[in-house]
Amino acid sequence: MPSTEPGTSGVARFPHFVVVKGYHMGSKWFEGAFGAVPGCSFFFEFEHCLRDAKIRQLYGPPPPSTGLAPPEATLHYLRSSCGCDGGTAARPPKEYTRRGNRCAGGCPNASLARPPCRASGVSFGAIGGAHAEHLRSLVALEPRLTVLAMVRTNRIKHAVSFLRTSCHGELNHATTSRAVRRLVVPTEALLLRARTSQKSQTKVLQMARELGRRPVAHVIVYEEMQRDLAAELARILRAVGAAPPAATAVAAKGALAEAATSKGTLVKAGSDDLAAQVANFDALEAELRAAPCLHAMLVAREPVAFGLDGCPIDEYDVVLRANSSTTRKKDLVGDGNIKLAGDECGGVEEG
Repeated sequence: MPSTEPGTSGVARFPHFVVVKGYHMGSKWFEGAFGAVPGCSFFFEFEHCLRDAKIRQLYGPPPPSTGLAPPEATLHYLRSSCGCDGGTAARPPKEYTRRGNRCAGGCPNASLARPPCRASGVSFGAIGGAHAEHLRSLVALEPRLTVLAMVRTNRIKHAVSFLRTSCHGELNHATTSRAVRRLVVPTEALLLRARTSQKSQTKVLQMARELGRRPVAHVIVYEEMQRDLAAELARILRAVGAAPPAATAVAAKGALAEAATSKGTLVKAGSDDLAAQVANFDALEAELRAAPCLHAMLVAREPVAFGLDGCPIDEYDVVLRANSSTTRKKDLVGDGNIKLAGDECGGVEEG
């Protein structure tokens, strides 16, 4: 007999999970893929909901120290977000379902039939300060919550993702009809951004371990999703305690095949081969030969999952010392949050 959720009038409990992550991890793509699995629901970067005025009104004024809705708001979403079958879900007040406020959870259309809930999750890209306290309180409120981490192990390609979006009009995901420009990426800018990515993902893993009070149940790796999304979805479901449906692989691959042919569907911008995305690739390749780990990430033409710890920090230091410029020297001791200049954003378009 399945257990029931406290305070939800006998609604059967299903696994809930939270994903701790950074940015530019492919989690928006993951949201759509996980939601395509029967009975599953996922909300990308739920932290934005916690500042929504309508959501905060449901729970009274937020603490002045945080300005965020309380953990009960997140837990309510997890308990109600995928149960749209025959009125069995725990729903928020009617005025919020009528307004279609997705942050409130519940079923926005009572007539919409869906399979029984299998698992529901949310991700948090903001994991410091008030958001860290929110997550700690959420785990205390629901100790059965499973905590996962999401990382991107190729630090070089991750850095290019950040730098691309610093260029006006450039996106990491675009429609199939959109061309992307080949970037000119200075070595220093690339490594500063990559080093910051490595440090931030170390914090992600530390936070996930802290919240779970045990080894992380599962680390979702972006490159593993690229290589076999259906297999990664099945691993995630098992990690959170939900049996993957027999058709998980078929459903996931079918959803991806349909998405690939749908007009306006978001896809990864550019090739996974950086030689096709970066105009000065040959120069970067020559300079990074002094750093074997970083060089391997640069030249990987297909998705490759590298170690979670990243590359030795001294590899970054060796190349950075040889490439410090007067224009970006101040960033060497900063957080690496730098942008490409206008003339670095141009280049030959890749169709």
